Amino acid sequence: MGVVGQGVSEGENDEPPATMNSPGARVAWLRRITELANQGRTDEARASLAEFRKRYPNERIPAALRALESDPAN
Repeated sequence: MGVVGQGVSEGENDEPPATMNSPGARVAWLRRITELANQGRTDEARASLAEFRKRYPNERIPAALRALESDPAN
């Protein structure tokens, strides 16, 4: 297993780095939006969710986050 700064032998780690196209990155983004909402940072959560929707219009959004889209008083 390679460690940053120790060099990785060619072929030792064939897994590409995560990108925003990877499912894990999208899940992390939704998790972060949830954290923002839970911290009361609703405007930031809504803005981030709007950007997420723009980039991934067909991605399933958890119900709690969908509520952010429909209830501006939340």
